Amino acid sequence: MTDYYAIITFESTHTAIATEKQLASAGLNVRLIPVPPQITAGCGLALRFEINVLKTIQVMCAGLSDSAFYEIFRDGRQKKIIPLA
Repeated sequence: MTDYYAIITFESTHTAIATEKQLASAGLNVRLIPVPPQITAGCGLALRFEINVLKTIQVMCAGLSDSAFYEIFRDGRQKKIIPLA
């Protein structure tokens, strides 16, 4: 099974939940997930979304100073995580 998606991580649970609500109310398909163990992030929550809306979400979240974006490639049990600048 091959999967390709992106996540955004947060330093606070409050920010993660508020961002999820904001993006969902804008019609974007996002969901809260645990942060993958390969990534160290403050609150342990991340928002998962399809890679095709990455630029839109980056623009909408530009004001968040405590967030980081990652691309995730998964092929079977292999997972590659790429931090985005």
